[in-house]
Amino acid sequence: MSDRIVIALIQAGDQLMCYLDDVGNVDSTPFLPVPSEDVRLQGQSILASLRTNRQINAAFTALNPHAVDPCPIYFCIRSDPADRIAWETLCDGHFYALDCRWPIVRVAARSRPMQRYVDSPLRILAVMGAVGCSAAGQWKHLYQALLQSRLTNAWELHGLLCEPALLRQPDPPDARIHAELLVSRQQLLSEIERVSPHIVHFFCHGTPGDDAQAPTLFFATRNDFDGEIEPGSIQITAAALGSCQALTQYTCLLTLNSCFGADSTLGLASLARTLVEQQVPAVVGMRFRISPAQADTFCESYYPGVLAAVAAFQQGPVNAAELNWDYTLSAARQAIDANGGNNGAWSNPILYVGSNPLQVRASVLASRDATAARAKQQELAKLKEFRNTLGSSLPPAVFAQLEERIQQVDRELCQ
Repeated sequence: MSDRIVIALIQAGDQLMCYLDDVGNVDSTPFLPVPSEDVRLQGQSILASLRTNRQINAAFTALNPHAVDPCPIYFCIRSDPADRIAWETLCDGHFYALDCRWPIVRVAARSRPMQRYVDSPLRILAVMGAVGCSAAGQWKHLYQALLQSRLTNAWELHGLLCEPALLRQPDPPDARIHAELLVSRQQLLSEIERVSPHIVHFFCHGTPGDDAQAPTLFFATRNDFDGEIEPGSIQITAAALGSCQALTQYTCLLTLNSCFGADSTLGLASLARTLVEQQVPAVVGMRFRISPAQADTFCESYYPGVLAAVAAFQQGPVNAAELNWDYTLSAARQAIDANGGNNGAWSNPILYVGSNPLQVRASVLASRDATAARAKQQELAKLKEFRNTLGSSLPPAVFAQLEERIQQVDRELCQ
């Protein structure tokens, strides 16, 4: 039995065709599932249509339900119609994606070979601002996952948050936590560049896009959150994120814990898939709406697996390896299902990866002037703390000078 199943989907006129990739003789057949509102019937119909292909049928027949060895199932998405299929519901009496041995992963359009340097400390950036939904649970879950992880190197958790109370968490303070209020779109994009995060977590509202607007994330400022001004005044698209060099040069994984981040039902490429095509190595997004409770459950059960994958790399015998996210969603799916994920809510999270494996190297980067850099970082932290606590009471001219100094120090640190 192969250690993976790779199924390619191509568009031939109005017809979607499927074939088993990584084989010498390509045998493509039409993919014609019968639509169903029932998630189990839907998954069975998808599998039945795939198995009309002789080579794909042989690959699934070879899967041993009693085997211990894992075998991820990849779907190579090369058209928008292929991306609209609920591959994660694939079912043969049991749902494959609910079994940790058979994770289902979507492979976006072919990408360039990807390499990242994971220097110390490991940097995680969490941007959390969703009107009507507190991020307190997810902020706590991220921190707890880091505390309980088996990471061998130092780590930092950076946060842009719309709830002032979260700036005082955890209690007592942890010097590895760096949080400030989310105030603007420019601040969000600048913070991505400044932190150069290895892992990014977004919690916000999202829309799948339409004829008038591309798929968009909506982040809330404090005023939005307190005033319940939906959906949030900070709008971010794939184009804006794709222009962030840090995401395409440093980030290994981006998670969109928002509604519709992986939705393409309206004929537009999903935000998650577009970001992978823009050279973000791996993106997790949601196909449809996700409730606040399920978003919290997802975060709590997802990040231990993410950090375990990083820890496995750190503890490996070599300083260069392929970083594999394939198995990170299994626990989250099972947790959502166990907590009453009705009619397939567990199939909501989708993992997109590039067609080339992510090669990761360990690196401890020496600063050109570590002492001066640390002094600048401390100054920046104090300036931002002053803005967060007293900024609203300052005269406009003084506040403008404070903002100018923050941006100046920020630029100096990025040089």
